[in-house]
Amino acid sequence: MKIDFHVHSFYSEDSFQSFEKIIQKAEQCGLDGVVILDHNTIQGSDRLAAYLETHYHNRPLNERLVVIRAGEYSTEEGHIIVIGLKEPLESILEVNQKWYSCRELIAEAKKQSATIILAHPFRWKHRLPSEWLLSQVDAIEVFNGRSCFVKGNYRANAKAVELAQKLNLPIVGGSDGHLTSEIGRSYVNFDVEKAAFDPQQLQRYNSSVHGAWGHPAYEVVSQVYKFWTQKKMSAIPKQLLKFFYGVFIYGFACLKPDGFLKGDIMTYNADDTACTDKVNLKESSIS
Repeated sequence: MKIDFHVHSFYSEDSFQSFEKIIQKAEQCGLDGVVILDHNTIQGSDRLAAYLETHYHNRPLNERLVVIRAGEYSTEEGHIIVIGLKEPLESILEVNQKWYSCRELIAEAKKQSATIILAHPFRWKHRLPSEWLLSQVDAIEVFNGRSCFVKGNYRANAKAVELAQKLNLPIVGGSDGHLTSEIGRSYVNFDVEKAAFDPQQLQRYNSSVHGAWGHPAYEVVSQVYKFWTQKKMSAIPKQLLKFFYGVFIYGFACLKPDGFLKGDIMTYNADDTACTDKVNLKESSIS
């Protein structure tokens, strides 16, 4: 199974792609599944389920896209993906300024027997996961398509690979697609048939993550959209400056592709609970 494990819909403030467009693009690019998650919400789950029932009416499982609804919650220790919630965390927990309490969120997710995945753990140098948080998560996102060109932090994905190896945890990867053009560029392969796949049992499957960058323009479009809808016009010029910087780094990466992780990033072997990398991290990342 080939699944893009990180895609956003219009229920995120910086995305405007509908469930229908996401599923259409995922089918077109040959994915077997997609995880649709949004910032601090699983709103729209009923709407998604209704659309899938209509779209795939009476079609056998092997002819359907596996569509998983999840949330990506912001905490003081980073972003946490939660799969399998019975009740939305946003209806239970309170936001302190702009973040949820990491400990409260983890505790509530565990009460609901949800799967907890650490998203892009090294995107922000000033907000790193604690040893306690690392002891609580069920899997690590080792490749994120939007974490490749963060200024001064080009090893973000490589560090995530190293972390998953150290902890021997299951791995996922995804495009972090906020636009349909990003969907399917990064994904995780699971060695399991569709009928047997359970997103809350990732440790049972051999898996491998394939990574491809998202162009810096994609993030600029989604950020400009976010600030435009929030009427924060003063932030838009800053995003445009980031775009030109990102284009420069993107051009550098294209000329020297060994400088950034890309291609077959990492494998996870469930049988011996050992993680192995398929790339030489010293050659494939920039200090």
